[in-house]
Amino acid sequence: MKNIVFLLISVLSFSAFAAKNYISGHQKVTFRTGAGTDNKIIRMIETDEAVTVLEAGDTWTKVKDKDGEEGYVLNRFLTKEVPVVLKYKWLRGQHEKLKETNAEYITTNKELKSKMKDLETQLANTTSALEQTKKEYEELKVGAADYIGLKNKYDTTVKTLSVQTDKVETLESQISIYYIK
Repeated sequence: MKNIVFLLISVLSFSAFAAKNYISGHQKVTFRTGAGTDNKIIRMIETDEAVTVLEAGDTWTKVKDKDGEEGYVLNRFLTKEVPVVLKYKWLRGQHEKLKETNAEYITTNKELKSKMKDLETQLANTTSALEQTKKEYEELKVGAADYIGLKNKYDTTVKTLSVQTDKVETLESQISIYYIK
């Protein structure tokens, strides 16, 4: 809403800067070749038509119309205020643009909601897989602790066996010496 008001003010300010004036009232106004009612009428200018002020006089003002033709109009029929009809048309155009933009946002929003649901599903699946992996890891840790203990016992037993085997060989060699004697 602030943007629309800002744009409207900008347009109005720009209009004043360009020395635009508009035909006021609800009638057609004479566009004459000179200042005064005795001058020839070029054509009738419609209400709310924009004209560019070239020279402002006390009663008559020299203006240029939308076709670039120069002529004179009575001052009382000129106003710097942008006519309501033109404001309405401009605002209506802005409204249509905003409706189109809104429709695009609605479509984008629907797409993003769909993607978000997919991501939520993926997150739930990933969280479930993570929990399962944590559980398996804890089981492996417990099993690994048993394995390490068993390996240490095995290594100790292998050393003990090696020592005992050496003793047995030594004793066997001593026994065979006694049997030989």
